Amino acid sequence: LEVLACLRDGIDFYSTKGIAYKKNDEYVINEYMPIVPEEKMDVDMPGYALTDPDVAMQIIEDVARPNLKLQYDCYHAAMLGRNIEKDLHRFKAALGHIQIAGFPDRNEPNSGTLDYSPIFKCLNDIEYNGWVGCEYHPLRKGSPDFSWREAVFQKS
Repeated sequence: LEVLACLRDGIDFYSTKGIAYKKNDEYVINEYMPIVPEEKMDVDMPGYALTDPDVAMQIIEDVARPNLKLQYDCYHAAMLGRNIEKDLHRFKAALGHIQIAGFPDRNEPNSGTLDYSPIFKCLNDIEYNGWVGCEYHPLRKGSPDFSWREAVFQKS
């Protein structure tokens, strides 16, 4: 279950009571379903409450529930100028989902300047066995074209 943090004027996402949904003014966490809060940048979604993976990690540590994991978006990390491999090593115990996209235009993962070879090598090194998802804006209109996968995965 991916949880969007909501806008700053909405629910207090930074509460250490927990997250997932609000019921009778209390935050509730489903104890059996993996939950991954997603951080986004103000550039892509102005006013979004959770814009930093360090803050997301602090929430995960404060809530201290085994099913609350980190969704790490490589595109957002690159936009923030973060060292992605270093982050993956730091956050490895909490990683629940990885997202990839080309940088800086959020197109296919093999477009732009972000080389995923060292990132996938790092994921192998830390023995990450979770999901890697893609959230990007295709350059070509029409039928999906996944030919970029060979370019990304052959190198790693």
